Amino acid sequence: MKPAIKVNGRVIIINSIVVLIILGILWLVHNNIRKEGLEEQKPSVTSKFFDKLITNIGNKFDKAPPEINNGKTFADFQNTSSGIFDDLKAIFTKEKDIIYDLSFNTAITSVIDTTTQPCSGKTFTNAKKFGSSLAINYKGKTSELNEKCAQLTSENCNLTDSCVWVGGKKCMAGDVEGPTIKVDSNGKDIDYAYYTYKSECYGSCGTGTNFANPCTEFKDEDAGVNIQCISRLWGQTECPNSRYVNRSLVEKLKDYSKAGIKAIFSKARDEVNFANCYGPNEADWPLPCELYPNDNSKKVSVRCLNKLYSDTGCDNEAIITPNFAKANAYRTKKELINEFDNYHNGVDSNGIYDSSYSKCYGNDETRWPEPCNNTNDDSFGLSKRCLTSLFDATGCTTAKKLITSQYVLDNRRRTKREMKKLLNDYKKNNDDESFKQCYGENRSTWPIRTMIIGIGFDYRIFFKRSRPGDLTYLEDLPWELDITPSQRNMTSIIQLLNGWFYGTGDDGLLYRKRYLGDQWVLDDVIDGPYLFRRVRLVWGLIIGVGLYRDGKEDSNGMWTDGTRNNYLYLIDRSPYNPKVTEIGGSYSVIDVMQVMGSYFAISVVRDDGYILLRKEWTRNEQYRLDGGLLIAFTNIPDGSTKTDGKPTGKTRVLGLGLQGLLYTEKSIETNKWDLVPYNNTIPMQNIGFCIISNNTPADSTDPAVKMLTGI
Repeated sequence: MKPAIKVNGRVIIINSIVVLIILGILWLVHNNIRKEGLEEQKPSVTSKFFDKLITNIGNKFDKAPPEINNGKTFADFQNTSSGIFDDLKAIFTKEKDIIYDLSFNTAITSVIDTTTQPCSGKTFTNAKKFGSSLAINYKGKTSELNEKCAQLTSENCNLTDSCVWVGGKKCMAGDVEGPTIKVDSNGKDIDYAYYTYKSECYGSCGTGTNFANPCTEFKDEDAGVNIQCISRLWGQTECPNSRYVNRSLVEKLKDYSKAGIKAIFSKARDEVNFANCYGPNEADWPLPCELYPNDNSKKVSVRCLNKLYSDTGCDNEAIITPNFAKANAYRTKKELINEFDNYHNGVDSNGIYDSSYSKCYGNDETRWPEPCNNTNDDSFGLSKRCLTSLFDATGCTTAKKLITSQYVLDNRRRTKREMKKLLNDYKKNNDDESFKQCYGENRSTWPIRTMIIGIGFDYRIFFKRSRPGDLTYLEDLPWELDITPSQRNMTSIIQLLNGWFYGTGDDGLLYRKRYLGDQWVLDDVIDGPYLFRRVRLVWGLIIGVGLYRDGKEDSNGMWTDGTRNNYLYLIDRSPYNPKVTEIGGSYSVIDVMQVMGSYFAISVVRDDGYILLRKEWTRNEQYRLDGGLLIAFTNIPDGSTKTDGKPTGKTRVLGLGLQGLLYTEKSIETNKWDLVPYNNTIPMQNIGFCIISNNTPADSTDPAVKMLTGI
């Protein structure tokens, strides 16, 4: 039998006091932390921590002098007080961070009430008032604060500065004015007749009809809602314009149910109602696109659309309408921004420039940017305006007819450089098809051009055509073959003053046509036994070189019923008295022309092609030999200009040598004929100069017309 352990009374007292102090501290800390709802913020304190703490205490106890531990060990003390240590360990295990918070953390971060009794105004571990701690820790976090308040009992709810006990049922975030949150998670009004704040009751408090929530007395289907309830419902929209609710509004809403009013107010923050929500001053409204913060936002309002539209620089107020917003409700903000940018740049959905400028600036084109704005020579998808501008710059006049929407689409893949060349070629190519594109189908609108017409020995017709206004070196231009199908072989062609073309066929008869591309038709004005080798226009008169036909000579020696080889005849096509009269004396000639006010012809008497010149026109005047060796000749402009840049109207002679090649001479009174050095490889049997005037009559102010007619 072991001897009884003698316990020193002083030691027992000291040990008991220590244990009681530790237990008291731990109990108070535990209770108050439960009261304040201090939650885990740092790593957990487990039973290992408690065991280590007890071990450290035991080591100190065992090393104490005998007068303290009475020669006993801490284990002896544990054996005699095992129940106390078990309680302490349980507390430490359950309340994980108490020791840590006691030592290092005195800030209360969140509150969970776990008691059924109210606590004192001050906490054991924090000098802050319990009532104000929630407001401080959850400032600006209404929903989180409401969740914490909901965990408090009625007694502790009334201790706080930021919670109210509502309708005797639950604790909610609030203040002396009542609950902060007015509607539940379903958007329905929270119905209560009274609430208590800091133990003071507001509202009916269980008696009377003075409801804290003025909407309590109205069911959802009730009409005639009073101004107090309407004000509360308006306040739930969080619209700042408190003046919106007035007697006039109450009168307007008197026939609406409470549920109907709530439905109306649910749209209070829509942009169409901003004037009601924020007041009439737009400066107080949210920014136009504040409700559409990202590029993927849809159902963009008219106000925001107007801002996006005006930000691009567009100002056509007719574009952004409620209907536009409705039609584009499911397009993203980014897509609409891109479209407005295209308006500003004039680019439509096909990538065509300028075509959308009307959507940006309106229909007044004077307000639009330059037609080819934002383009360079490598740009493609040119607009109708730009193409029209490029076409107008060429001098062509059919832009409105040629540059259609289809034309724009057909050429949208061509660069600006390519389109410039194409459009310039319409005028540069100088052929009838190009002129149709440039000046239209109506030839009377075409500009005056000059032309040398050559007839080959095989009767094919060739042209040397000048460009409008350019009379220089016609003879150096290349011969162009007339590809117009013709059923008639012609030996000469001239152009009359009325613009018609006139000529002789290989059968010696006279033919005419309106345009070069038309078919020749027999002249129905001159009939009778007349045949001609060729015709010329001299002083505005038609002069024919006769082709032999048997006839009769009158008493004056004139042939009345036929023409003689190589004699000159005046052909009068007057509709009242058409006739053919022999002129020019008895010399046999094969060609005639006007130059410098005189006539000269090529004699075939000796078949030597020499030119005969005479200064005055009389029937019997003798010609003077001047040299030549030609088979045909004509006048052409010499291209000289006055000091003001206008043509002088002077001419030079272009002749056909015996081999059918072109020769030039500056003056008919010299015998020096120079072979044309360029494009002179196709022999001709006849040549002539004419004016492609296409005007009726030809413009008599044109130098080429003056030269041709002698005006």
